[in-house]
Amino acid sequence: MRKKSIILLVGLLLINLGLKGQEETNSPLSIEFETIAVSRCHDGNGNYTEIYGQIRLTNQTDSVFMFWIKNCSWTDLIIIEPEFIILQVNECDANYRKKISLERNQILILNSNIEVPTDFFEESINKLHNENLFNTFKIGFILIEGHEYDRSRNDFYELIEMKKDKGVNILWTKPINIGYSNYKWKIE
Repeated sequence: MRKKSIILLVGLLLINLGLKGQEETNSPLSIEFETIAVSRCHDGNGNYTEIYGQIRLTNQTDSVFMFWIKNCSWTDLIIIEPEFIILQVNECDANYRKKISLERNQILILNSNIEVPTDFFEESINKLHNENLFNTFKIGFILIEGHEYDRSRNDFYELIEMKKDKGVNILWTKPINIGYSNYKWKIE
């Protein structure tokens, strides 16, 4: 009897641990970043590394999901940590709110240029060679759902700042490895 109780207890413990290990996602969108290319650049302030890539927002719901962006300054909805990594902003003549409707599993791709200080990038390369580790960063997207802005009395930018300050409805990528070498290749 004691042996059966122990087996039952161990079984329940394993089931409980297995359930805790599963990530529950209540988020209607997933966010990922795909690196396309990396280049070294120089401006009047010094060297930096530019990462060209795509921020990919995927509808995870079983139906159409709607949310708001600005057609040009969608970058205002992006947060990068650590903060010294910068998302470049593209200039535009006509900036207006745009309600995006994504079908189930449909993806919105945001082409991105991200500036990484050279010392942070080079430190990552040294970590790769010495410790098989990378420096990482992560990207957050401030989600303004379709109904939120429709009902909001706030200005679009006030709504963004309010969410940013409260940390509400910010979707985060997994940590992104800065793993490209000077030779423009990587191993995943």
